Amino acid sequence: MSSAKNDGAKARQARARKTAVASAPVDSSTVVAAPAADATTKHNGTHAAGLRNRRAAVSSRSSSLASSGNGKGSALTPATRADPAATEQGVQAPATEEQSASVPTSVVETPVTPPMVRRLGVGILPPMRDTTPLAESNRPGRSRFLSAERVLALGGAVRERLRMLTAEHWLWIAVLGLAAVLRFWGLGDKPLHHDESMHAYFSLSFAQDPSSYAYNPLLHGPFQFHAEGIIFALLLAFQGIFAHGASGNPWINDTTARLLPALFGIGIAALPLGLRRELGRAGALVAAFLLAISPSFVYFSRFLREDIYFNFFMFAMVVCAVRFATSLQTRWLVGLFAATILAYTTFEGVFLTLAIFIGFLVLLAVWELAHGIADRLPSSFSARTHVLQPRRADFPARRSRRPCCQDRPPEA
Repeated sequence: MSSAKNDGAKARQARARKTAVASAPVDSSTVVAAPAADATTKHNGTHAAGLRNRRAAVSSRSSSLASSGNGKGSALTPATRADPAATEQGVQAPATEEQSASVPTSVVETPVTPPMVRRLGVGILPPMRDTTPLAESNRPGRSRFLSAERVLALGGAVRERLRMLTAEHWLWIAVLGLAAVLRFWGLGDKPLHHDESMHAYFSLSFAQDPSSYAYNPLLHGPFQFHAEGIIFALLLAFQGIFAHGASGNPWINDTTARLLPALFGIGIAALPLGLRRELGRAGALVAAFLLAISPSFVYFSRFLREDIYFNFFMFAMVVCAVRFATSLQTRWLVGLFAATILAYTTFEGVFLTLAIFIGFLVLLAVWELAHGIADRLPSSFSARTHVLQPRRADFPARRSRRPCCQDRPPEA
């Protein structure tokens, strides 16, 4: 009887230990393997001591991890801890005093496997804020250092590019620089011409109110008014930023009104670069130099009228047509149509230009077709053509009977 009672008491103690371990508020991230009780030990005090040691180790581990997180872990109060059996029934069970005493004030989030969650009865904690210090590359000082590195790398690339320039490149830079000096030097010294004043006035009106523009054949195409109006609109915008409150429009003057023609004049001097293959390196450079110093081109490059725009577009049509004929690339065909359309919107003289271009294309087509027809002609005459052979042989004899040829000695 006594042995049966002892066995029953031991079984009840074992079930109590299992229930206490299952209901212990142990965090899944702080589970530490405590030394298991010796299977051969039969004394109840040894089992109780092992259970207390395990709880003490878990509590100390949780406290140390919580303190290492600088108090930034998510708090877990006893009210948020649910009993597994009650949770299955949808009822929140109150925590016991023993559970409340062992619950840490803050925890550190670590991955938890689902089996351990089910075994320990611990809910998944809310995510913590990332307390990892800023990376080395994300610090303000580091970003400035990288920016300085980029600037130095860009400067090195520019120096390397300059060292790769040849004498021809420097000559082109010198020619275009000369063209810029001749076109921008004292650009506003001369007052606006009558035509210039009308073009400037209507361009400024377009910049202030685009709906006010109406085409007038007397003033020619709309391109110059739209392009010049965009320049004026940009100047007015910058004037409102940097010269706010100024009376009138100080940034709209004779110099700024002629900026666009001057830029197109420099572009004309650069267009021979597109004919470098046909003209040769020296020929293209000489053509650019002549266009840069030409008195007529310099004058109209400093003149607010449609002349310089129209000349630029006609020259661009030639360059794009030649480049497309040699390379058959779509971009040159697109450039040809774009230059033609812009020339059409600039000046009515484009009809004469188109007549010249179309006439050239017709002659070119005839030349190409003539080559094809000549290739299809027979290389030798047929039997019917031999009838004319005797008459063709008599031609030299008839020429020898002429009076002017009688005094000449016979040829050997």
